[in-house]
Amino acid sequence: MTLKPEHPDIECSQEHAPDAAAVASGWKLQSLEESDSTVTVDVTEVKTDLPHQQQSAFGRLTAFIPDKWINVKLYSPEGAGSFKVGRVNEADFEACTGGGSLEVGSIKAGKAVIKTEGGSLKGRELSASEVRVETREGAVELQRFVALHGAIKSASAVNVTVVYGETVSVESGGSTISIGNLDCSTSASLLSHGGHITVNGLDGRN
Repeated sequence: MTLKPEHPDIECSQEHAPDAAAVASGWKLQSLEESDSTVTVDVTEVKTDLPHQQQSAFGRLTAFIPDKWINVKLYSPEGAGSFKVGRVNEADFEACTGGGSLEVGSIKAGKAVIKTEGGSLKGRELSASEVRVETREGAVELQRFVALHGAIKSASAVNVTVVYGETVSVESGGSTISIGNLDCSTSASLLSHGGHITVNGLDGRN
């Protein structure tokens, strides 16, 4: 099923898994609408009587939108699966995955808020004026984290190759914090609650 609204560059498609002919899809597309530079994709989960091990055959829901000036908000019910966001540029980004893992490509936002509620976060770049990341037990692995004011909070391990910013705080719940290069012009706070902290390169004034 493919839905194309009036905006010519927005498309939402629903694909069946190859072996899921008898299952149909695990998602039902309710609506897709655009307003105030924000695209909203509303889906609901389709329940089945299949054993739990067979429900992984559900299909994949994919939304294609312009990667610039379009705010992206992703909300998911608890246990709804994993998510991947390719690119957001010069717009706000908000994701609440309800326990599902999140993978991001290049996020260059005005404001970015990510809450996975137990799911892991992995990505190439997460950059914004204000960034707030909370993953509970989910591990965080980022190549590049850039923020004027940024915070990462996880009960699991945090691994970031490069951190740039004015004020940045990173907190883990007893797990390791590993930073390749840390460059903050105002302040940086690393709190591991007993976990090992490694910073290979340190720049900045404080």
